[in-house]
Amino acid sequence: MLPKPLYEILPGLYTVAGVVTLLMNDSALRFFPAILLFSATALVVYMRYEFRNLPPKERARRMAQKYQEKRAH
Repeated sequence: MLPKPLYEILPGLYTVAGVVTLLMNDSALRFFPAILLFSATALVVYMRYEFRNLPPKERARRMAQKYQEKRAH
């Protein structure tokens, strides 16, 4: 498990890496990794937003379900 400060800043790091990829590389292929990094940012932000805005009971149910799945393995 990642430390909370690192976990929270990862989408920002993905965005910075995408911008750096666009600015530092002159190749036409620079857009592919940049788009992947921007897509990863959007996906992570969307998933966090969706989970954090669930009703408390639903959030607790999903967390319990994940915990049970980990213990089953």
